[in-house]
Amino acid sequence: MNRMSLITYAVILFSMSCNNLENEVVNNSNENSAINKYKIASDEYIIWKARHMRDTVDDYVSKLYIKNGEIIVSNNIIKSGFLSVDVGTMKLDKELPKNLIKHLISPGYFNLSAYPTIKYDINRVSNDSCFGELNVIGIKKKINFPLQVDIFDDHVRAKSTIKLNMLKFKLPDLVKTHSKQNREEVKGPNNFIFIDVDIKAFK
Repeated sequence: MNRMSLITYAVILFSMSCNNLENEVVNNSNENSAINKYKIASDEYIIWKARHMRDTVDDYVSKLYIKNGEIIVSNNIIKSGFLSVDVGTMKLDKELPKNLIKHLISPGYFNLSAYPTIKYDINRVSNDSCFGELNVIGIKKKINFPLQVDIFDDHVRAKSTIKLNMLKFKLPDLVKTHSKQNREEVKGPNNFIFIDVDIKAFK
């Protein structure tokens, strides 16, 4: 074998080695970036707390059950997902006054007949915070909140307490109440509610 043949042979061997290494890196990358989907069960729920304007304690504490939801995880980081809450399940709470339920599901508030669900789309989770978009009666707003996440092989657990200004969603009766002067003295509902989240999603 002459000198030129040896050089050509060495180049071929080097090229094959590089290709094998590149394939190995790609394969390892694919393994490390595996995407896992976790489904939120319909027996999971969130807890909402509301009060009147001049009150210092919660007047109402109740549950809303989740209709469906999904959390997408890659490399132990939540990449995306969604949560859909069934507004109609507030009717299951025997402790809530019937006239309050009737008011909340009416067109003046959550308009159950037209908008049976409230949906939150997760855009990303980073630095113990969740970033996404909340859709209430067809109005979408970016809502971010602190989030504690524990990711296991078979499930994900997410916990948070969220302070939410409902005036952002222009609920007709709420807007009407808070358009009055000296709204701190209004006897109607506070525009801020608190939502406690402690849910699990399973593969």
